[in-house]
Amino acid sequence: MNAKWISRPLCLAFAAGGAMLCGTADPADLKLADAPLFVAGNVDPNIMFLIDDSGSMNNIVPDAPYDAATPYFSCPAGRTAGNAQVDIRITSGGTPYFNQSGTNYDWGTVDDGSGRPERCFDPAQSYMAMLYGSNGNNGDTKSPSGYSSAQYTGNYLNWYFGSSPTGWGTDARNKPGTQRRIDIAQGAASTLVSTLNNVRVGLASYNGEAGATINVGIDDIASNRTAMTTAINALSPSGFTPLAESLHGIGRYSSGKPTLSMMDRWCFTPMQQHLRRSMTMWFSIARRIMPVASQAPLRSSISVSRTSRCCSPTGAPRTI
Repeated sequence: MNAKWISRPLCLAFAAGGAMLCGTADPADLKLADAPLFVAGNVDPNIMFLIDDSGSMNNIVPDAPYDAATPYFSCPAGRTAGNAQVDIRITSGGTPYFNQSGTNYDWGTVDDGSGRPERCFDPAQSYMAMLYGSNGNNGDTKSPSGYSSAQYTGNYLNWYFGSSPTGWGTDARNKPGTQRRIDIAQGAASTLVSTLNNVRVGLASYNGEAGATINVGIDDIASNRTAMTTAINALSPSGFTPLAESLHGIGRYSSGKPTLSMMDRWCFTPMQQHLRRSMTMWFSIARRIMPVASQAPLRSSISVSRTSRCCSPTGAPRTI
């Protein structure tokens, strides 16, 4: 049996004047609601920010003022660095140099009297490098620690070590004007928080390899804006990237259920309206694999995964 549309007269009655307007309803003109009518009003959604604060977020982003189309240095063959990983070193006074396979090198071809041999980089080659001095107190030489290396072109490394300024300032940890992945993610999240209205927000981050930590519980943006901004800017990269475990935990947290890491703990939902729309926004960095000669800059990315409901913890941040 073939299904058929049946057009019927449609009449609208206006009670005030007793008038009636009739016509034929074309099924093609009928639009069905995509949400139950009883939740179609203004109900502020819940948004949980999940910011990637794993160790690799300490890597430097090869972005402006660096220009990949500009050749920054022609390195002579006798001074070209080997293919071993490049690890940054920065003196307390802000002078950068690098280490490869246990040997320290100054960048360039001119002896500056440091006693370190000079090396530069082949612009056509790629190198694994750690360019942020995460380890070392003020007054100490800074070196990388606690994160994995990233790939950079020799052209970028020649710019990073050799372009102005070559003196980076007292207790610098990276070249002035450059940003880490976490800096970009924090900036994007903070900007979004400052512009949001009529939503309820919370903040989560990674907890090593054990899932997520709820840093700020879900609450109205007007009440949570300052706490969110402070907590976002306080994140410091370390550990691994347990994305699957974190989203799983946030999903259960959103439903008021215990997770594998808090089986003896429950949270109550702050849902003030039935079926309030909720989602998780993930702030991280994506890097495309590009030919060495045309290395693409890293960009922050946001992905969204929907959950059913969200609950608000009380007290200090906790792992879920």
